[in-house]
Amino acid sequence: MKSWLKYTLSIVVGGLICFGITYLMHDDKPIKFVSMALIFQESDLKKANEKKLSAFEEESNAQLLKLDEEIKQKEIEGAAASEIAYLRTQLQDTREKLSEEYQNRSQKYQEEVWGVINRSVERYGKEHHYKFILGATGNGALMYADESEDITKEIIAYINHHQ
Repeated sequence: MKSWLKYTLSIVVGGLICFGITYLMHDDKPIKFVSMALIFQESDLKKANEKKLSAFEEESNAQLLKLDEEIKQKEIEGAAASEIAYLRTQLQDTREKLSEEYQNRSQKYQEEVWGVINRSVERYGKEHHYKFILGATGNGALMYADESEDITKEIIAYINHHQ
């Protein structure tokens, strides 16, 4: 009698396990993935930040050009070598300062875009009741995924609409 109970219990437990696996495998919200690089490239915020960075670069170049022209004018006027050397040092210092500022802004803008992307993907996943959204980054974290599970375009539209 004990063996019959063990046998029946084994069948019931096995059936429940099979049912659970089948249920999980047929979930109506499968695992989805997105191309992180494409989302970054298509982000309206990234494009806006690129415009800001470009404007800063133009302003910086104009400022450097003005200093360079001032040096050339002083050379034409026959200014003292010490004055010209001072202006060249000032030009170099300004160039380094502006370059550092450009790098800082670029990094800040990238961090801002990635922050928005990460928060938006999380919010999108919750709103659509996905269990997982994997990021395809090209670093080996996601080596293959069926294209039908790619929701990159939906995420791009969501992010650009909710900024």
